[in-house]
Order: sequence, then C-alpha cells, then structure tokens
Amino acid sequence: MLQLVDLGPQSLQKHEAIIGEERVAELRALAAPLRGVRVAHINATSYGGGVSELLRSLVPLYRDLAIETDWGVIPGSNYEARREGGKLVIHGRGAAARFRARSWPHRRHGPLAQR
Repeated sequence: MLQLVDLGPQSLQKHEAIIGEERVAELRALAAPLRGVRVAHINATSYGGGVSELLRSLVPLYRDLAIETDWGVIPGSNYEARREGGKLVIHGRGAAARFRARSWPHRRHGPLAQR
C-alpha cells in the first residue's frame, strides 16, 4: 500500500508578485477543465532527489488549482534497493551485469578476448 505524503497548503497567489496577476489568472483558466480530475504521483521516496523536490512544490499548487492530487511513496527499502540495482545494471555495473559477463562465452574466448 502506498504511503501518502502529507503536504501543507500552498497558494498560487503568493507567486503573483513574481509572475504577475495575468499569469495566475491564465493558470487558473487553464486548470479549470481539469477540476475533478485525479492525479496520482507515485515515487520511491519523499525526500532527496529532483522528483521529490518538484512534487513538494507542485502537488500543493495543483490542489490550489482544484486538481485533486495525491503523492504516494512505495514503502520499504526493498523497492529502493531494486531501483538502485536497476540503475547499476543500466550503467553496466551490478550483479546482473556481472552475470551477463559470465554468461557470454565470446567475452572470454571470442575474437575480442585477445585484444
């Protein structure tokens, strides 16, 4: 089961001094057709990393625009370990990459082995 991240409210109005009244009104108009739509963000962690930093700001602003938005975190270090292991494989490291190297005979005995 997902653990919902508890975020306090945030108002788009506080950004009006920076982006201007017209932009705030434009954002509200663009978001109007999305009222009642449910958006669920699912992430591995609620802290650290770029995604969690963005969601910490965006989710309350979506809610202020009347877009029903939740942010859930997949609990457990098992998931985080698998995710990190997957990153290692993508970059050619980790257990699966070592298995691939042992599994392919041409890596030890093929034409590239003598180079």
